[in-house]
Amino acid sequence: MDPSECLEKGLAAYRRGNFKKAFAMLSAETLMDDPTAQYLLGRMYYDGKGTRQSYELAIHLYKGAASKDCAAAMKSLGWMYEFGKGVPQSYEDAVRWYRRGAILGDASCQGYLGDMYQYGKGVRQSYYMAIIWYSLSAEQHNDYGLKKLGFMYRDGKGVEQSYERAADLFMMSAEQGNTDAMRGLGWMFETGKGVAQSYEEAVRWYRRGAILGNATCQCNLGYMYQYGKGVPQSDKAAVGWYRKSSDLGNENGMMRLGYMYRFGRGVPQSYRKALELFEAAAEKNNPDAMRNIGWMYESGKGVEVSYETAAGWYRRGAELGDASCMDSLGLLYLHGKGVPQSDKMAVEWFTRSAKNGNQYGQRDLGHMYESGKGVIRDLKEAVHWYQMSANQGNVTAKSRLGAMRRADQP
Repeated sequence: MDPSECLEKGLAAYRRGNFKKAFAMLSAETLMDDPTAQYLLGRMYYDGKGTRQSYELAIHLYKGAASKDCAAAMKSLGWMYEFGKGVPQSYEDAVRWYRRGAILGDASCQGYLGDMYQYGKGVRQSYYMAIIWYSLSAEQHNDYGLKKLGFMYRDGKGVEQSYERAADLFMMSAEQGNTDAMRGLGWMFETGKGVAQSYEEAVRWYRRGAILGNATCQCNLGYMYQYGKGVPQSDKAAVGWYRKSSDLGNENGMMRLGYMYRFGRGVPQSYRKALELFEAAAEKNNPDAMRNIGWMYESGKGVEVSYETAAGWYRRGAELGDASCMDSLGLLYLHGKGVPQSDKMAVEWFTRSAKNGNQYGQRDLGHMYESGKGVIRDLKEAVHWYQMSANQGNVTAKSRLGAMRRADQP
């Protein structure tokens, strides 16, 4: 069979999903050195479609295609080195392959090379260089490049922040079916950033992404149902979307579903189910989950009371920067629950929490200064922290401020 005819039939079979026929046609001796055939054979070995799965053979074929300037093969090689599929993980080699494809004008390689610069993987971190490569990708209307450039404009990384520009880029990407762009666009409509605020439009974009399987869109859509934003309020619908998100491994979906079980909203109340979901989210280093697990052990909800276990979870969350965990750990030190009683350690954790803007940490630090526990008594400092907490609506802090002011009156 003529090589061009063989390639055409192989491509047609591949597009139809008839991978066995595609593999047979593309493996023909006459196509041994054809880069397109080599690339597609590599794809089939990578996915195990039409033949046995083999990363090693996929790499061999990709390299053969790449040696003939097949940019798609370079992209695949870059991805395999970036994530260590069939080769020792190497960001430097990933960059090398992405760069080769990017220089040849491949929009996907340009977008992925932008990622390497944005996150400093295999190269020196540089938002400037990331913007250059994302822009080149976006200029070719690549949905990934458009999306990534949109996030850079949204967050003001490497460019002057522009919500309007971000919204335009997200729209162009979302219209090509990019679900992350749908998520970004939904957030912009929800918050009114760069577009006229509209919960209905936010729901529309979250729903589009959710239906296509984007776990964050599913979680966000659940949130809109839970609070009746742009849709009729429905705990049942919220639970349904949170569950879909959770099933895909999204930690925020797990957290949201856990809260629904904790409070019995849209599902029968179950601390045990809530704990299971919080633990799954905690495995992904979610500090909010750690705080909730700590609370459950401290209060004996769904588990036997264990202050030691509670302290361990609060500490994990605190070390990840969660201000609520810092305050909770400080309270355990103050009362000597699960840890040796220590006013000094309580002050240390309250201070960290307060400086991170937590109203409860600010309130509790104010109390320590007012009472002189763990610190030299300082009413001026006490008023300062009570005021900071009161400014966030803390009722106890407001009460203490009032009491201190009355005490100052003759």
